[in-house]
Amino acid sequence: MTWVHVTEAYSFLRASQLYGPRRFTQADRDQYFEEMSAVATELVPTGTRSEADAEAYLRRIRPELYAGVQHSLHATSSCVGSPNVWRTVLSTR
Repeated sequence: MTWVHVTEAYSFLRASQLYGPRRFTQADRDQYFEEMSAVATELVPTGTRSEADAEAYLRRIRPELYAGVQHSLHATSSCVGSPNVWRTVLSTR
């Protein structure tokens, strides 16, 4: 559950920073994580009360994640668009 909460909060904030109408200060971003942690602690204690905590958690957990069979992305892309679309999306990371 920790992974779900942290990636959700981090991804929403990242998308807002990249595509939203305004950029948030570091204090705003940390306040967002502080507010989100109230929800998370009802589910599982995450220990991510700031953007830096979330980034540290994601770095720490990354080696444990399994991305699945590599051809899955290509198979999925044929359903929703050409592989070029996915290459564009992935290259922006």
